Amino acid sequence: MIVREHDMGLVMIEQHEHGRLAGEFAKQLRSDVLHPDDPYADDLITAVYEHDRGWIALDKKPLWNDAMGRPYTFDDYPLEPKLEAYKQGLDEVEEMSPYAGLICSLHFLSFTQQAHEKLWQQFVSWEEKRQERLRRKLAIEKNDPAVLRHFRLLQLCDDLSLYVSMNEPGTDKEAEHPWFRDGFAHTEFLNPKAAKPLTAYWTEKERVEVKPSPFSESFEVTITYRKLAKERIRQMGGEMAYRASTPRTASLWIK
Repeated sequence: MIVREHDMGLVMIEQHEHGRLAGEFAKQLRSDVLHPDDPYADDLITAVYEHDRGWIALDKKPLWNDAMGRPYTFDDYPLEPKLEAYKQGLDEVEEMSPYAGLICSLHFLSFTQQAHEKLWQQFVSWEEKRQERLRRKLAIEKNDPAVLRHFRLLQLCDDLSLYVSMNEPGTDKEAEHPWFRDGFAHTEFLNPKAAKPLTAYWTEKERVEVKPSPFSESFEVTITYRKLAKERIRQMGGEMAYRASTPRTASLWIK
């Protein structure tokens, strides 16, 4: 779950919805960024859309963090059930497309916050074996530059979706979530002249601009979310308030 706090309560976005939005960004990439004749273009788009599908079941029944007054998020969710969900999601993506499974596995092993945990180290070992098996199946070398490029494109689309989800619409640059104030990590390859990362800005409450843009033109996207008032959470409890809430949809333009 992605949770954004505001004065009246919480804005909550399910992880798979965030993944769907990331997939919409992947579909809009310029042809020189993701060429339509790339033999794995469709597989990459599948990877971006589906990378967080392991969260589907967990987000239908959010685990409430009473100490924080909100659900556990993707960032602080208890490790054991989170890793079980990661594995299940990656198994399902691999069923859809072995190449998508490889790219998504690389994505998850790029997380380092819990690298000291024994459970995480076991997960890493499991996924390294998955990657080795899939590379053999696909006849892909370990350091294939095309695989690295696709992995970085997934990260870009993921980060841009998180940017939209974790920031209040219209937020000034200095007030943004700190992850994104200095641009999107590892995107310098898309801005070789300046050798700087791509950076997003809210130009209006319903408009985001990426500089330099990896997209050929402006396009509209939607995102579904739920809004929970603090008083309703107090009266009903977090899980019941979430179940009783009505999904809402917001539209915005990306340039």
